[in-house]
Amino acid sequence: MNLNPLSLQAAYRDWWPQYAPNQLALMEGINKAGCYVPRFYVAPTGGNLVQNAQPPGTYTNFVLEIPAGSFIYGFFHGSIQNYSLQITDLGLTYKWFNTPIPDSVLVSDPGACYLLPSPYPVMAPGTFFFEFWSTQTPGQESTLLSLTLGVAVPVSQIYRGS
Repeated sequence: MNLNPLSLQAAYRDWWPQYAPNQLALMEGINKAGCYVPRFYVAPTGGNLVQNAQPPGTYTNFVLEIPAGSFIYGFFHGSIQNYSLQITDLGLTYKWFNTPIPDSVLVSDPGACYLLPSPYPVMAPGTFFFEFWSTQTPGQESTLLSLTLGVAVPVSQIYRGS
């Protein structure tokens, strides 16, 4: 009997046994290249994120720059915050979703990554437009409208001039 190390991850499901292994196989070339480093990008950034909590019914947008040549491999989103999200790659004028999706779709175990079906290549200029809509009903507490991306960034983009 083979022990699949992915089965130790709480997000792994036996009824979808080929998703994570196939996704990890797609990441293998990036990992073996040795010229990428993992980085986290948070949209929106700036200030203390706890202080950026928004009241119900709020719309927030944010432009995030990611170095060209990078690969977005997933999201780190540990709990449902009750918002909808749309991501647009401005360089390609490509919307990631047909309609804004609820953040519950992207929830992963704390510290674990929600892996994309395949790494998303970042093309120049690497500009992404994030839109967040708070879906909480009036009277509820403010919610944090943010998302953390896992990105493999070329070492050359990190250590320029070294």
